[in-house]
Amino acid sequence: MVKEVFESKEALQEKLKALVVKKRFQFKTPKSDKDLLVVVCMDDNCKWRLRASRLKGCNMFEIRKYYNVHTCSLDSQEKDNRQASSKLVGKNFRHKFDGASSTYKPADIMQDFQKEFGYEISYHKAWRAREFAMEMVRGSPADSYHLLPSYMAMVEKKNPGSRTFIKKDSANNFKYCFMAIGSSLRGFTSCIRPVIAVDGTFMRGKYKGTLFIATSLDGNNQLYPVAFGVGDSENDASWEWYFMKLRESIGDVPNLVFISDRHGSIKKAVDKVFPTVGYDICTHHLKRNVNAHFKEVDVGALFELAAKAYRPIKFTQYMNVIRSVSLNVHQYLTDAGYEKWARSHFEGRRYGIMTTNIAESMNSILKEARTLPIYKLMDCIIDKLQEWFAKRRDLAMDAFKDGDLDGHVDVLQKTCSCNEFQIDQFPYEHVVAVCKHMRNYSIYDLCAHYYSVNAWVTAYAESIYLVGPQEEWDVSEEVRAYVLSLPMKKREVGRPRTTRIPSQGEDIVHRKCSRCRLRGHNRLTCTATTPLSEQEHGPTANQT
Repeated sequence: MVKEVFESKEALQEKLKALVVKKRFQFKTPKSDKDLLVVVCMDDNCKWRLRASRLKGCNMFEIRKYYNVHTCSLDSQEKDNRQASSKLVGKNFRHKFDGASSTYKPADIMQDFQKEFGYEISYHKAWRAREFAMEMVRGSPADSYHLLPSYMAMVEKKNPGSRTFIKKDSANNFKYCFMAIGSSLRGFTSCIRPVIAVDGTFMRGKYKGTLFIATSLDGNNQLYPVAFGVGDSENDASWEWYFMKLRESIGDVPNLVFISDRHGSIKKAVDKVFPTVGYDICTHHLKRNVNAHFKEVDVGALFELAAKAYRPIKFTQYMNVIRSVSLNVHQYLTDAGYEKWARSHFEGRRYGIMTTNIAESMNSILKEARTLPIYKLMDCIIDKLQEWFAKRRDLAMDAFKDGDLDGHVDVLQKTCSCNEFQIDQFPYEHVVAVCKHMRNYSIYDLCAHYYSVNAWVTAYAESIYLVGPQEEWDVSEEVRAYVLSLPMKKREVGRPRTTRIPSQGEDIVHRKCSRCRLRGHNRLTCTATTPLSEQEHGPTANQT
């Protein structure tokens, strides 16, 4: 170790701290200045010591003297170690935060550090270690906003045709951002059903905000994300800006339909930015609203039948039954507008997409990613899209090769008395039965183009490319000079929420502890007295 050279005094100190924590002893520093560092064992009777000095003309430090034999006893060491700083602990566990998951808690750090090194650390130190480790891996939230313009520029460079936008206020504070990947945009406009479910969900990082998502379904009924955005909250201004950028990205799509919950800002934005497109209400959210407003009656099943009915005569029959049960519910659904939620009355086509579940599924997939700093969130989204496009491209090509389809589609305006075929553009049992007896027609020729294997292959034909490490970014000086400050953040009262507020009428699931059988917590957080049998033999079979 003598003559070993370190980049700086700080680098040498970090190496020493890691060494003594591992060897289970401590040191003190009788001498430390810009030119010299002397450390000795905490035990004054111990001969362990190290002396290092700065090399001339630079900041590098070289070890000059080192006596590495301890004459003290390990039994004299304390439970804590002064060299086990939160920074050192965080570095040791940084690998736990390589993904988007943030489930590794301070209590886990305390337990693992005690097992690995034999020292106890406080909860506060473990918490600071966790914050340091996450910042090492993910970067600081503040730096993330500063890097966002360069990151967005690289997204467009790596993925031609992508659309990214950033809006800031007069003081250069972040307001909104928008991102749509070129491959996804081209796939949507060419071979994906023109139905987009939109939704907003809260972000869980330091600066909060709302993540906006626009999602559709491919021909295999898999999620097909179209565009993402971030804003301060779900309000008129943020939704209008998001839809403006969405329109700039997708252009005028024939027969386009939007589906959302009954958030007033979404409807205002759609009416203003897309005045000629169809706008539908999510039937699931409307059903929740009915259950919340009219708790004395149960018409959920009847509402589902009415909403999903293909023929107007069937719809009328179900609505008459609802009216006989409750005039108020019938009037509420009438006021909502049949054309907004009833499949049989909608002027356009929803292609079987009746709810915003696809957008909410995307929210759920990005649950952990929503804790990340903003540019890391966008990077996580692109990483997920790249994974999906690669896997589904192979899956679609396998289906294309294994089948006897040639991929050519003739979208014929056929009808059926049940109304199902002309609404969903997908041949149901009646059409299939007829095709069996007609030599010149194939059920595949009667499907809408969006359901064909050819469309499925085309949707994922292009690859999506990751931006890559920050040190490899190649952006212009203009982008580098773009000033973007942190968003204006108002401190909320009380402890910050980590879970969303349940929607109106949503059933709340209460946890049930498998240990004490009480509700409201789980086994991990149970504070009930541990039975003697469990202490001796562990949990019983029905408790695991």
